[in-house]
Amino acid sequence: MARNTIQSTNYDFTVERVPLKLPSGTQSRMYAHVRTDTGEELGHGTEQYGFIQNRDLVDMADETFDSLGMAPTSKRVVVCGRGERLYVQYDFANDRAPVRREDRQVGDELGMRLTLQNSFDRSLRASVALGMLRLVCLNGMTTMENEFGMTRKHSSNVELGFIAKAISQAKASFQDAAKGFELLGERDITQSQGRNILNQLNKTNVLSNVVRDGIVKIWDNPTHEEDEARNLWTLYNATTQHLTHAVSEDRFEYSNTVSTNVLRRLRGAASYPDKLAKLITAVPTDVIKNN
Repeated sequence: MARNTIQSTNYDFTVERVPLKLPSGTQSRMYAHVRTDTGEELGHGTEQYGFIQNRDLVDMADETFDSLGMAPTSKRVVVCGRGERLYVQYDFANDRAPVRREDRQVGDELGMRLTLQNSFDRSLRASVALGMLRLVCLNGMTTMENEFGMTRKHSSNVELGFIAKAISQAKASFQDAAKGFELLGERDITQSQGRNILNQLNKTNVLSNVVRDGIVKIWDNPTHEEDEARNLWTLYNATTQHLTHAVSEDRFEYSNTVSTNVLRRLRGAASYPDKLAKLITAVPTDVIKNN
């Protein structure tokens, strides 16, 4: 079962490096990363491990958007745990890319989403992740693109100058990344095969029972005309619709992880017939009930 992580929007705090001591009283090679306002330890690292204060990173990102003439249509801040990890989600609904298939226009448009990331527990690199926003229903979507920004782990000489380059690289990759979804629209499936896929993902723990059931309800009764077609694209849309509107508000990291894992499986199935054949195979009823 996925763990629940406390979330807040308070990112404007200071973290300092505090030396640790061994039982002998001598100084350890390790330092604690401590919030100065609460005294809580957020992580540990050596003297060579450099981190960036959240406020500095966010300020630099905002200034970069300004200088590039990029105006976010929305901004969401998510701080996880005691402050260990930061995500700042910027949506650019006016930067658009279509989703097509060879025989027709699917009728979908995607907006650009950039997520600024930072951590004090060494779990995230300071980076910008490219995502998508489905405009018809405001579903958030992950992509299979690598994060842009630092190409190595934090080091003591880390500088904020990378953020402008990272944002520019992510923006330049948006149109090509959106095309990556077109293959999903080319792979038609039946209503029952879509259910089978969700059950297979549940069987392999990609989806929990509750999340699978929520997606099934949308798959069986699409709320948007664009989703009436039966293919891997509309199945992924059912997934992101449930995650965006029923999961992400309280479980941001879990929602993103599930979205990425489902997309990875569906992209694989769209690319390789043997993987698709395996995914659309019905799961025995007793397995579904007992999972």
